[in-house]
Amino acid sequence: MEYASDFINMGKTALQRQAYLSGACSAWNIAVMPEHLREDALKKHAEVFNRINPGVNDEEGFLHDMRLLIQRKLELFPKVNVIIMDARIKPINDSNYQVQIASMDKHDYLLRLAT
Repeated sequence: MEYASDFINMGKTALQRQAYLSGACSAWNIAVMPEHLREDALKKHAEVFNRINPGVNDEEGFLHDMRLLIQRKLELFPKVNVIIMDARIKPINDSNYQVQIASMDKHDYLLRLAT
């Protein structure tokens, strides 16, 4: 929550908060990548964003938010290299929610991809 609570709270509903949480997790995972791969990954993610959000012509704003989140992750947690595999918003009531996250060590994940 320290990393992305302000971003997630831009959503007014649980569904919107889930979308913001997913974006924050994507930014986190891009931040974990080697620096020379981040910009390409960010551009590919923007393409996906545009495909699943037709009519939302704000790629610049999207990329700005993602870059801010990437920078925030790198500043707050520079040595944490886990990959977020899944994250869910669990509403408690109208104004409170719980975030559940499943993560995996980056090294373990890369080993699984290689086998």
